[in-house]
Amino acid sequence: MRLTLSAGLLTLLAGCAPAAVPAPVAHDDFVLPADAYAFTVPETGEIDLARAMLVGQCMKRFGYAFDAAAARDMVTRSSRSTVADLGRYGNKRRYGVTDPAIAARYGYHLVSQAAGETPKTDPDSPPGLGHLSATMRVVLTGQSPAQVNGRPVPKGGCSRTAAEALSPDGVLGEAGVVAEAGGQSYRDSFADPTVVAAFARWSRCMYAKGYAYKTPRDAGAEFDVNSAAVPAAESAAAEADVVCKQQTHLVDVWHGYEVAFQNARIKGDAAVFRAAKEDHDARMKRVSDVLKRS
Repeated sequence: MRLTLSAGLLTLLAGCAPAAVPAPVAHDDFVLPADAYAFTVPETGEIDLARAMLVGQCMKRFGYAFDAAAARDMVTRSSRSTVADLGRYGNKRRYGVTDPAIAARYGYHLVSQAAGETPKTDPDSPPGLGHLSATMRVVLTGQSPAQVNGRPVPKGGCSRTAAEALSPDGVLGEAGVVAEAGGQSYRDSFADPTVVAAFARWSRCMYAKGYAYKTPRDAGAEFDVNSAAVPAAESAAAEADVVCKQQTHLVDVWHGYEVAFQNARIKGDAAVFRAAKEDHDARMKRVSDVLKRS
């Protein structure tokens, strides 16, 4: 399971420009075998940007204004914020908070959330297009009527046209086998005896520090991670969490299980994963071509 890399393609196409993102604070960005076949967070940002440009170009053919510079700035800032929060591979918080400096400063908050830099989104304000009128929404989504401003609206609208220009099937997410391998290794880890034993050691360590958490997924659940400020109690809990993970080698065990699981899965479906990598490379070539022209 990969943590959310962005608010999603539709959100990026409907976001409003966020404030400047603080420089990322260094902390663990774990790499897993399936990541070699997946889109990195920066690559996902490039896909989102290429799609935004193609959507804008399509909308211009129907007579609507498109500000390419504003779209580029908006999507780039959103992608940069996601990298700051989740890292290059989207795994910085896969095992919860793992870095003492992050725990002390941000608690269980994401970096952008604690710094007040979380990108704001508005479904009526796509990148570079401004507020959508009802007719513009028809062109974007392909809803009836069939024609707008004397031109036929393509099936699925400009949104679908842009997606198909980047991927023949119009699907811009991970290859199914890649997403499944990442998700299954994470889900199955919670039933692995070695990982479960590591959870128990971590839980006992946390209990000794005054926290009754069964697994790291329970840690910090009592805090509002969307609040503007990080309370001292949250930072204290996060710092204890990190210390107990280090003392019990929890992350080494947990990550090790996922590495072994994914390596076995990739070996067993080598041809399918090779095809996924070929699709990845072909899509990024199309993305690169679009961005060079934009």
